[in-house]
Amino acid sequence: MKNLKIFLCAAALAAACQSGAQMLTSGPTPINILAPQWKMGVSADASGEFSLPADMSDGLGGDLGVYSASANVKFQGAYSDRHFLTVSLNYTYSQYDFSSDAAPFSSMNKTSALAFYTSRIDERWGVFGIASASFGAQAGESLWSGRSMFAGAGASYSFCESLTAGIGAIAYSRVDNTWIGLPVAFIDWNISDRLKLRTFSGAALLYDVFGDNSLVLNAVFEYRNSYYRLEEREGVRRSVSDSFYQFSVGATCNISERAYISAAVGGNFDRELDMRRSSRSAEEYEVDAAPFFSVHAGFSF
Repeated sequence: MKNLKIFLCAAALAAACQSGAQMLTSGPTPINILAPQWKMGVSADASGEFSLPADMSDGLGGDLGVYSASANVKFQGAYSDRHFLTVSLNYTYSQYDFSSDAAPFSSMNKTSALAFYTSRIDERWGVFGIASASFGAQAGESLWSGRSMFAGAGASYSFCESLTAGIGAIAYSRVDNTWIGLPVAFIDWNISDRLKLRTFSGAALLYDVFGDNSLVLNAVFEYRNSYYRLEEREGVRRSVSDSFYQFSVGATCNISERAYISAAVGGNFDRELDMRRSSRSAEEYEVDAAPFFSVHAGFSF
């Protein structure tokens, strides 16, 4: 199970772009990298996500609720209909609300930057390249000390106009842990003019209600993971990774050519907080399944 989560984490890191008219969320998300449409220029968006309190086990007891707010700015451009580039900057503040008096941490800051490039070689074949850096830390700690990075590349093949698959490899670093290399793969399938399926580190099913992108319904399953540097205790360096599976259903309303709003509800499952001390595994805390809801808004220039 641990190796599976590492693989899914790598895929999620490699998929941090958004789809414009068919956005699922405002922050980086593993499904939107496969979007068939590009919104050229600069866009900005903000989001809030609220995971309701759920019981904890393995030592701490009590419950945990997590509340996050994010802001994202990105540039997307194309050249000769063959070369596409996305550059994205993201900031997230997360509040971990432990009911236990022995809470190991609380407020977290995370910033990230990503560059994603794709190129069509011919009508069938294409290539892609990805590079990103992320910096996460407890409030008051150095973001640089919580850095993690990754880079990867791969190739895609279009079986027909509606079905494309890709495969590649990435290498990434983890806070207080080793670099690892892993394969990644995806499928992008336009089942019909209105129904689309995308897979990467999860799966997303999207339905364009009116056929003009004004209202898009979605069901998404994905794996999420974040690393943070914690404050030292008795001279010991500490860090934590927060990982879980998320399933949601939602809707995106494009209220104009330049603005959208969206909302989603769902659940977070199999959440684990894995602590490390002096680069070695330490406590592991498990959190029960919890309902969550999110809201998003964005604007392009």
